[in-house]
Amino acid sequence: MQHIDLSHLKKNNISYLAHFKRAVWLSSNMVLGGALCFIHAFIPFIFIEAGSSKIKKLYWELSQQETREKSL
Repeated sequence: MQHIDLSHLKKNNISYLAHFKRAVWLSSNMVLGGALCFIHAFIPFIFIEAGSSKIKKLYWELSQQETREKSL
């Protein structure tokens, strides 16, 4: 049986629920961005900037989180 290791949550000073919400938000946005890019591959005149905009937003969000964590 595998041991449940919560050190990741303690290290980042975040509750399980807050981590869950953040992870679901990030992963669903990644899936959405991927879906937009996939559709754009077949129909290049729609979602022209949607995929790259989603990726840039996710990068910015993750960069801000990393900056906050380093300042703690």
